[in-house]
Amino acid sequence: MAKGFKGFVLGAIAGSVAALLLTPKTGQQWRKELIEKNKEAVDDVTEKTTDLVAHLKEQSDEIARQLKESRQVQMPSDDKEDEQDIVIPVEVKDATVVASGDDNE
Repeated sequence: MAKGFKGFVLGAIAGSVAALLLTPKTGQQWRKELIEKNKEAVDDVTEKTTDLVAHLKEQSDEIARQLKESRQVQMPSDDKEDEQDIVIPVEVKDATVVASGDDNE
């Protein structure tokens, strides 16, 4: 969307310059036309920006909703019956056991 927006602005500027260079008008006519074209460009940019902001807000709301739903699905249940012990076999070689509780050493 950013490319289209940049293209729109550059096109508006190029069109204004071309219009200025290719049509014979008085200074007052030029100024009036420039002011009108500038107002149109500002209105178009404002409209596109407003649409973009609304679209981004909709997307962020949807992402937040999906994230909230995924968190609810992943939350562990309170039912202890559903839990299972997971046993991971571990092989210990040359282990040294140190007694805890005496931190002065």
